[in-house]
Amino acid sequence: MGAFLQQDLIGVGSLFREAQDGSTNSTSWRIRGMAVLDSAQGQGVGGHILQTLINYASKQELPCAIWCNGRSTAQGFYTRFGFTQHGPIFDLPPIGPHVLLVKTITSKII
Repeated sequence: MGAFLQQDLIGVGSLFREAQDGSTNSTSWRIRGMAVLDSAQGQGVGGHILQTLINYASKQELPCAIWCNGRSTAQGFYTRFGFTQHGPIFDLPPIGPHVLLVKTITSKII
């Protein structure tokens, strides 16, 4: 998913069918590469991208889980969309502190 302002890409997010480490859940989706340009942050771009990814996953086989390793500084952002922390904060060198965030979806969005 990409967000554009005129012809400029200002935000991205991707979704892959991938089980969490140690899981065999075939209906899990992993969010990767969520990013919004600094100049576009705080304007709802990231929220629009994340909601689009959630909507896509919710139209697939249910129940499903969406998960990501999010920066610990972005945890509040994901929490506003129903994600919860699973486990302690961990370091992802050289990026820094991250947390496993998970959202379970049990009904389809129409």
